[in-house]
Amino acid sequence: MENATSFKLKKVFIFAGCLFLLILIVPFIPFSSEHPGPKTRVVYVTHNPVHTALMFPYSSDWAVFPEGKFIEFSWGDVDFFVNVPTWDKLTLPLVFHAMVTPDEGLMHVDVINDVGVPSYKLMVTEEQYQELKKFIWDSFKLKDGKPILYPGHSYYGTDNFYQSTVKYHAFNTCNNWTREGLSRAGVRTSLWTPHKWGVLFHLE
Repeated sequence: MENATSFKLKKVFIFAGCLFLLILIVPFIPFSSEHPGPKTRVVYVTHNPVHTALMFPYSSDWAVFPEGKFIEFSWGDVDFFVNVPTWDKLTLPLVFHAMVTPDEGLMHVDVINDVGVPSYKLMVTEEQYQELKKFIWDSFKLKDGKPILYPGHSYYGTDNFYQSTVKYHAFNTCNNWTREGLSRAGVRTSLWTPHKWGVLFHLE
């Protein structure tokens, strides 16, 4: 019985060690693809202490949402978005639950009139922009061609939450969503990342 328990513990430690190495190493392995053409479109990658988002100058492409100078899109776990209005409210049980239990995702859309948050400005081609736009739209659940509002929740009064097609789990986090969008558009990013540094490191 003791040997069986010891063997199980070894497997747990081996799995934890492999996961730690994955988190430590893979986000810093770069990935990109070529998209030739004039870079005429502006995209911003915004970030706070733990979270990244994609922001664009407002245009008719986003006319279904409230109008502003910029529009910011991010994605994440429903529990994070609903129960963590500020990052000082983040708890280890909430993080653990989100990582080990696949959960519903939500899209967060905010209308911004000034780039007051930390951000990286990227110039991309029209093709890259269209890839990013498609990636974002594919992340929304739609009804009659419009995003489905997640009612009764807003941080600032300028933002809204919407139902998403994407599930949240340990290998698909909010920051990996940003990375995936950049990757599909051919912007230099990491192979995979659960944290923001795997996104930002390749933009510096």
